[in-house]
Amino acid sequence: MGVLERRAGAMHVQAQQQRPAVGVRRDEAGLLGDLSPRRLGGRLPGLQMTPRLQPSPEQAVAVQDRAPGTDHDGRRGHVHGVGTLVPGSFQPVELDQEVRLGVALPLVGRLVRSHQPNQLGSFHHPRIPTTPRLAAGRRELGRGGRGVRFAPMCAAENEFVAASFNVHAGIDGWGRPHDVLGVCRQLDADVLVLQESWRPEGRPSLAAQVGEALGYQVTEVNLAHGRRAGPHPGATARWMRRLDWRTTSHAIFLDSERPFAKRVMDSARFRGAEPGSWGIAVLSRLPVRETEIIPLKRLRRDRANRAVVALSVEVNGRPVGIAGTHMSHLSHGSALHFRAVARMLEGVFGDEPVLLAGDMNLWGPPIHALLGQWHRAVKGKTWPAWRPHSQLDHLLVRGLAVRDSGVWPESGSDHRPVWARLALDRP
Repeated sequence: MGVLERRAGAMHVQAQQQRPAVGVRRDEAGLLGDLSPRRLGGRLPGLQMTPRLQPSPEQAVAVQDRAPGTDHDGRRGHVHGVGTLVPGSFQPVELDQEVRLGVALPLVGRLVRSHQPNQLGSFHHPRIPTTPRLAAGRRELGRGGRGVRFAPMCAAENEFVAASFNVHAGIDGWGRPHDVLGVCRQLDADVLVLQESWRPEGRPSLAAQVGEALGYQVTEVNLAHGRRAGPHPGATARWMRRLDWRTTSHAIFLDSERPFAKRVMDSARFRGAEPGSWGIAVLSRLPVRETEIIPLKRLRRDRANRAVVALSVEVNGRPVGIAGTHMSHLSHGSALHFRAVARMLEGVFGDEPVLLAGDMNLWGPPIHALLGQWHRAVKGKTWPAWRPHSQLDHLLVRGLAVRDSGVWPESGSDHRPVWARLALDRP
């Protein structure tokens, strides 16, 4: 019998004697809200969670649950859930090998990958996402085989969670909607930068809807006008028709700066699409001291204007600069904008710690060459979301320490969100 088996057997006996093996503290939202199957990136059907321990209402304690399960190789095993006693919040965790209580959470990095088709029908194999709030909790392997202890889930006073998400107007390439609000709720960031937020004429933008639902202060700017089409009747399981960014079957038509070809403008899909505007937004739950919209020089080949949304927020009583943007393509002249942004942010924020976030439409190394002394908080492929080969979405920091970071799984857009838990260099 191996060491892990001996430890697991001893822990199982302890649990039967009603001595909790794992202590769990919870934040305001509760730990198990962060361990839902959707958040873990997989579907876990047919598993029942029945608590064996009966904790007092005043305490958050470990609950051991056991249900028969089968791992991704088809072998029989056991699945255990750990969490606080929150009604309706228990969610099972499926592992890629047979495990016992006390081994499950230390092996959380080996959670089985999802092989389920997403809502658009394409298959993806993401790593189980480490949620920003879950990552903020310190994981420790207890001594003597006692399992894992979670520190409070909230970040330290001098830390905050930042995220960036290009939402593609809330639709896929065929015009089918995806759940922007749900993804933003799961990201649970203190500062959230959204690109390609769509504002239908006479109605609130996607960013405004997220802000109202999740309690953010929203600062946004429109960068182009155009039309957004509804679901295409010929849509397939693909995210969009191959190489179909500007033809009559696409879903977003930005024509305020450069008109489309006559055949596109005469198409029934273009004429039937809803008019509106397309832009970027910075959403903050941190206290906002100042806001400023910094326009960038018009690029002749670009279909949109470009700008930087700059905020000065307060973290533990200290000012931190937040800048959100959506850069053009390098072939359109974005190098000029990168150099201009570096100078502008130096003038706006001085020597304050600064986060520059957004869809940069450029890889990390050339960004570093253009911006200079900025560091990438996240390194991972983000585009195209269904089979990413490049990182276009970035969180760039100056004067901030990176405690944890990651790329979120495919979420309906053609870009994957990125997130990071950041801290002031000095408390």
